[in-house]
Formats: sequence, structure tokens, C-alpha cells
Amino acid sequence: MGSFQEAIDTWEEKISLVKSNLEKTWLFHEIGRCYLELDKAAEARDYGEKSLACAEEEGDVEWQLNAGVLVAQAQVKLEDFQSAVMHFEKALEKAKRIHHDVAQQAIIIALDEANKGFIKELKEERHLERLRELRESDDEDGEEEEEEEGEKSLDQGAAEEEAGQDWEATVEKQEEEAAVKTEDREENQVAGIEGAEQGGAEEGPMEEKEREAE
Repeated sequence: MGSFQEAIDTWEEKISLVKSNLEKTWLFHEIGRCYLELDKAAEARDYGEKSLACAEEEGDVEWQLNAGVLVAQAQVKLEDFQSAVMHFEKALEKAKRIHHDVAQQAIIIALDEANKGFIKELKEERHLERLRELRESDDEDGEEEEEEEGEKSLDQGAAEEEAGQDWEATVEKQEEEAAVKTEDREENQVAGIEGAEQGGAEEGPMEEKEREAE
């Protein structure tokens, strides 16, 4: 690992001294390869893209092939499989153009692995999307249940209030009827007492007359 870092340090110092695109293509590519060996995929991708840009300006197909493969390999490590597949496919076209059979075979194998990773990534995304949809559906169902429970509580409360009002009305009616009956009984008692007193007053003189006749 120390040798890769030493190479990076040495070559990065030479970047400002390099003039031609072809030299820059080679230099950026070698620096990127060293970063890839050190598992620094982001740096490897960045230098691979710089190398590819210089190779395209120079019109060098073989270095476009090399730089494109470097970018694709770095993207695989970064798990950006869709971009990796795209760059492997472009590199494969370049390998076919220059009839580089060895490179074609290596790229086909790497492309197959990148495709598998891309398919797996898609499945995971779809699975996560499905989980999100299910959670949203559960949340909506929960809100509907809460609304239904709230409506039931309101209906129950209204029914209880109505029942309470009916009960109060019944009690009031019973109290009124009891009061009326009590008044009637009191009136009857008063009338009976008065009648008895009058009857006593009328019988007194008759008794005296009967005693005189005897």
C-alpha cells in the first residue's frame, strides 16, 4: 500500500508539468489505478473521468477503453451499478472497434457482474418502495379507523345525552304526578274533616229534642 501512495504523491506532483492530452490521459489513469488499489473508489472514479476526458479530446480509442474500464470498476466499488453498466458497455464497444479480444472477454465478465448488481439494486428499490406504500396504506387505514371511532363516540355520546334527557323528563313527570296525588289527598282529608264537623253541629239540637220528648 505504501508504494501505491508513494506513486500517487509522485505523479500528482507531475500533473502541472504535463502538457499533452495523451500524457495527461496516461498520468490520470495511473493515479486512478493506484487509488483503486487502495480502495479509494471515489478518487479512482474522479481520476478515471479526467483520463477519459483527455483521451476523448486526443481521439485515442485505446485509452478511452482503458479509462472507461477504470471508471466502471470504481463505480462498481461505489455500488453505482447503473453507471458502471453504462461505462462497461461503452468500453466494450471501444474494445470491439480496435479488435481487442482479451479486453472484450474481461469486460463481458465484468459487465455481467455489474448487471447482477444493478438487478439486485432494482429489486431492493422496488422492495423498499413496496414497504413505503404498505406503511402509507396502514397509516391511511389507521386514520380512517380513528375517524370511525370518533364518529361512534359522538353517536354514543349523543345517544347517552338523549337517554339522559328522557330520563330527566320521566322523573319530572313522576314528580308532578306525585305532587298532584298528594294535593288531592290533602284536599280530600280537609273536606272530610269539615264534613264531620258540620255533621256534629247538626246532630246536637236533635238529641236535645229527643230528650225533652222523653
